[in-house]
Amino acid sequence: MANWDLVVPYDTRATTFLAKEGLPHPHAIEGNRSPTVRELKSVDATGVWWDVRETGDDEIVDHLRMRGHTLEAELRAVYAIAAICGQQWVYPDSGAPSLVVDPAIDFRRTLDVWAEANQREDGWEWLYRELYSS
Repeated sequence: MANWDLVVPYDTRATTFLAKEGLPHPHAIEGNRSPTVRELKSVDATGVWWDVRETGDDEIVDHLRMRGHTLEAELRAVYAIAAICGQQWVYPDSGAPSLVVDPAIDFRRTLDVWAEANQREDGWEWLYRELYSS
């Protein structure tokens, strides 16, 4: 069975968790939110499958989960959501490193670090130090 990645707005719950883990992390920007069904449908999600309960187009998508053909496809889709809705937190249910997606950070570098982190035993710590240390 393939794993799903939870996609949620990056907020103080996430920053509190990351701080307790001793991981450097970005500040959560006020106004980050989940997309509406309409916004999710507007995103080019080639190679990504969403697990979404069908509701009206203006309904907020709660408990958004995705499964991508590649990390790059997943990251492109979440970058597009972040451009509309603000920072998002991708939290894989596999235990792989989570990722804060901010449309202001470099896509290619983020993808490369995330891919490397998924291969490392210290992936969580390495990813957060590589991407979010000052």
